[in-house]
Amino acid sequence: MSPTTLPLAARLSSRQRTLIILALSLGGFAIGTSEFASMGLMLEISRGLSISETQVGHLISAYAIGVVA
Repeated sequence: MSPTTLPLAARLSSRQRTLIILALSLGGFAIGTSEFASMGLMLEISRGLSISETQVGHLISAYAIGVVA
């Protein structure tokens, strides 16, 4: 790295860094909440779809893997 080149973090203002951290935090919270909330609703989901709770668990796991991939 040349002496005149600054890393991206050094070029961002404090406000920009705060907004980036806030956006990443909210996104992570939303994704995590959607997965954990669905676990609490497993019985209702299984009744609504007329499938077993085990199958609902597989659906939740498949969704979680899809989010990660």
